Formats: sequence, C-alpha cells, structure tokens
Amino acid sequence: PVLLEDVRTVEGLKEVFDTGSWPSSSLYAKTEWLDQNKETAGKLAKAIKRTLEFIDGHSGEEIAAKMPEKFAGGDKELYAKVIEDLKKTLSKDGSFTEDGAQAVLKTQRVANPEVGDKDIKLEDTYTNEFVK
Repeated sequence: PVLLEDVRTVEGLKEVFDTGSWPSSSLYAKTEWLDQNKETAGKLAKAIKRTLEFIDGHSGEEIAAKMPEKFAGGDKELYAKVIEDLKKTLSKDGSFTEDGAQAVLKTQRVANPEVGDKDIKLEDTYTNEFVK
C-alpha cells in the first residue's frame, strides 16, 4: 500500500488541511430529534466530554492498558504510541472548531458523491450547544 497523506498527527493535519483538529468522533442526530430530546442530547454530549477529559488526562500507555487486548493488534507499545499521537488531534472539551469542520467537509466533497460540490452551510450542520 502507498501512503498518500498521514493525518493521524497534528503536523499531518496542518499540512493537508491547515488545521490541528479533526472532529472524527461525534454524535449524529437530526434537528427534529435534537429539538425534542435536548436533555438526552445534553447527557450524551456530557459523556463524550468526560471521555475526552479522561483521554486528555491520561497517557497513551494508561489508556491502552484499560482497552481490550485485541485492540492493540498484538503490539501494545505501538498501540499506546498511536493513542498518544492521536490525543493531540482530539478536542479537549468536545467542541468543534470551524477549521476542523471545514477539513471534514473538504474530505466529504472528495469521498462522498452525495456531497460533491453542493452548496452547504457548514454552520447549519453542527452545534457546540450541548458541550457547553
């Protein structure tokens, strides 16, 4: 396999997308559901936020030690390093940045034919309301 770009690090993200963040883990919901389930959405967002705080407060080794053995793929040391590197690209508080959301949209324009060149108001596609 040929590696085209490596966006698993802050440096790689900055080189490819001009951002140090990538909102890769998120919760998806339709606006109608959010409007009817604000309390539940808030609880889900709080769980994600607490998870990110845990990740930020622990080393890759500590996190790897708590994960199922099969996640390490036979190399726990490498797994811990990957976690440590990946931590640098994650949100500390669960909120999306504008440049991170732009990076995801840029990728979707290439990878998802349904998105293509459609006129998308990015600010209508995500909210940080529930992590505040």
